[in-house]
Amino acid sequence: STTNLEVINAETMGLISQFEVFSRAAADSIVEVADLDSDGFMEIVVLQTGGERRMRSFNAWGGLLTDTVMRPFGSRFSGPMDLTIGDLDDDGKAEMVVAASTPRGYELRAVDSSTGAVEMSMTMRGMTGTPQVAVNEDSDEIVVVGRTAGGGVAMAMMDVDSRTPQQITRRTLISDRDARTLQRQNGTLTSMTLSTADLNGDGVTEAVVAMTFRNGAARVMSSGSAGTPETMMNSRVASGTRSLILAAPGLLSENTSMVGWWTSTSLGMLDSAATPLQRRRIIGVALG
Repeated sequence: STTNLEVINAETMGLISQFEVFSRAAADSIVEVADLDSDGFMEIVVLQTGGERRMRSFNAWGGLLTDTVMRPFGSRFSGPMDLTIGDLDDDGKAEMVVAASTPRGYELRAVDSSTGAVEMSMTMRGMTGTPQVAVNEDSDEIVVVGRTAGGGVAMAMMDVDSRTPQQITRRTLISDRDARTLQRQNGTLTSMTLSTADLNGDGVTEAVVAMTFRNGAARVMSSGSAGTPETMMNSRVASGTRSLILAAPGLLSENTSMVGWWTSTSLGMLDSAATPLQRRRIIGVALG
């Protein structure tokens, strides 16, 4: 049994390419798409979150670009994982950023997208559960959202630019109280999703967090460069909904292709022609 990936034209739903990414079927995988080397063509990065915990990057037709095994970085690197892509040092080449939950907290790795070598390693103590990670390229920071050891929810921004000391620059506690009863829902929080985008066209990137709760409550909030909440939306989804997929940017156009695979629930966009208005659109998909 293998893990395979499909690239599908979002307008015609026609198959563009189909190829094997791992020779063994992974319990779960994460996919991201980005122009890793600023050549105008999008690449695909797949992280195997179980088994070998291998990360590979491909071109859109299945050509292998890099292959990195995460497990040798330490036996602690074994909990739930997340993946994001962004240029952390403004050199025109993106880094592939992996976060994993460990007994010590969240372990972060930034991997060179052209060589597969580890550029940065950092531990974020006091965090537990499944991490959510994104990159704010405005400030060359990694944004992480997760549960705290005390049972709350926190968002932290970390400066990992090689030109400055690696440090947590801002940390914000996120309210997870029910909008109707004002009761804390820490015990029933089922999932969190994180994305970054310039939502209002002011040139400043916002961090957008979606949270779902076992009783069907849902919350989407955005935070600006200071890390403080700017907007918040409360809603309801079907009781028992496991998670939300949050995409910002995420508006389909005729130049967009979808990247997906058969055994995991995630969505990536290969869209090099999105307008600022399109990029401000937030799309959430609930998974029952």
